[in-house]
Amino acid sequence: MTDIRLLDPRLLLTFVTVFDERNISRASAKLGRTQQGTSSSIARLRDIFDDQLFVRHGHGVEPTPRAEQIYPSVIQSLKSLETLVGAGDFNPTTVKRCLRMATTDYALSTAMPQILRELPAIAPHLDIQVEAYHGESAPSDFGYQGVDLLMTVPEFLPPNLHSATLFRDNYVLAARRDHPMTQAAVSLDAFCAASHLLVSPNTGDRTGVTDTVLYSIGRRRRVSVVVPVFSVAPRILAETDMVAVLPERLVKEHHDLIVEMPLPVDIPPFDIVAAWPERVDKDPLNIWFRELVRIYVGDR
Repeated sequence: MTDIRLLDPRLLLTFVTVFDERNISRASAKLGRTQQGTSSSIARLRDIFDDQLFVRHGHGVEPTPRAEQIYPSVIQSLKSLETLVGAGDFNPTTVKRCLRMATTDYALSTAMPQILRELPAIAPHLDIQVEAYHGESAPSDFGYQGVDLLMTVPEFLPPNLHSATLFRDNYVLAARRDHPMTQAAVSLDAFCAASHLLVSPNTGDRTGVTDTVLYSIGRRRRVSVVVPVFSVAPRILAETDMVAVLPERLVKEHHDLIVEMPLPVDIPPFDIVAAWPERVDKDPLNIWFRELVRIYVGDR
C-alpha cells in the first residue's frame, strides 16, 4: 500500500507531463525545471509505485502498463487539488476560522496526523479543534452540537447527517519485529494460545470482533491486556511478547516498531466515514476541508 504522505502534488504533475510529452526534455521545459530535477522526480515516483513507469524509447520515453493504469487516477487527483485551490472566491491561505472535528480513537491515530501535517502550508490561519467521539454514547442531536466534521465507523453514525465513505481497512495480526511468531505462518492453535492485547475504546469490554468470529467456530483466545486507545498499542507490542489484531493502516504507520502477519481466521474489514450536519453542507470552507480529507486520507 502506497504511503499517501509521499505523494507530493508536484510529483503527480511531473508524472502527467512526462506521460503526455513522452520526452524528458520537453516535459522539463513545460514544467520550467531542469532535466535533472524531472528525472529525480521520476525516480521518486518509481520508488513509490515500485515500477519503472517510463522506459527509454527512441529519443523519448514510453509509459509502462502500470503508468497507463494509474494515469486516469492521477489526472483526477490533480483536478481535485485544482478544485481545492480555486473553487469560487474561497482562499484557504487567508481564511481565519476554527473547525471543530470529532473522531473515534482509531481515526484520530491514523488519519489526523496526515491532515494536520499539510494544513500549515495550505491554510496557515485555520485552527482545528479535535474532540473524542464515543459513538455508542453520542447524543441523538449530535449534528447540532457545533461539530463540523465527524470521522467514525458507519455503525456509530448519528441520524440526519450527510456522509461519505473515506476508506476501508483490514485487520491484521501485529507483533514486535523480532517476535517468535513472525518466523512462520501462524496457525489457529498458536493464535488462540498467544497472549493478546485488545483495544476497546468504547466499553472496555474484554471481547471484540475477533472474539465474535472465534466464538462462531468454537474457539477462544486469551486476552491478557485491554487498553482504551489505539495510540499506545504499537509501543506496548514493541516491548512485550503480546500480539494484537489491529487495523492495517495503524500497523503500517508504526512499521518501525511492529510488523503485520496474516490472520489464521477471517475478520471482516471495516469502513471509516466522514459525516457532517446540514448547516455546513454548502459552506465553502467545509466543502474545501472535506475534499482535503478525502485526498489525504481516503482510498486511492
